[in-house]
Amino acid sequence: MHPFIATLILQANEVADQVQEGLVTAQQGLVEAGADPAAAAEEIAQPQPSWFARNSMWIMLLLIFGVMWLFMIRPQRKQQKEAENFRNSLRKGDKVVTIGGIFGEIVEVNETTALIRVDGDTKLRVSKNALQKDFTPQQ
Repeated sequence: MHPFIATLILQANEVADQVQEGLVTAQQGLVEAGADPAAAAEEIAQPQPSWFARNSMWIMLLLIFGVMWLFMIRPQRKQQKEAENFRNSLRKGDKVVTIGGIFGEIVEVNETTALIRVDGDTKLRVSKNALQKDFTPQQ
């Protein structure tokens, strides 16, 4: 065995012996003060965890939920609100694209549907939920 490792092992054994002596001395002091020896040994053997250690799981769960809300739920709600505002503000003559990829121009708008002109006299009635704004550059 390497001499450095042997030295470390000896030092660790000395520290363990010192800790054991300190526990015995503390237990004897509690017994002399009138405490129950079993309760004194249990009190010395099990230190109380800190507040953070007791509640770290809840703190982590709250942090995970906060990050999810910040990066996932909030942006999705914003996009849904923008899409809803767009669908409510549809007017005759607006250029739109359906979710199926059909480009057209709005001819008529009802409460839940819209009539779009696709090509010449070809018209399609589609749900307003299936419409998106046409972002292609105008020619």
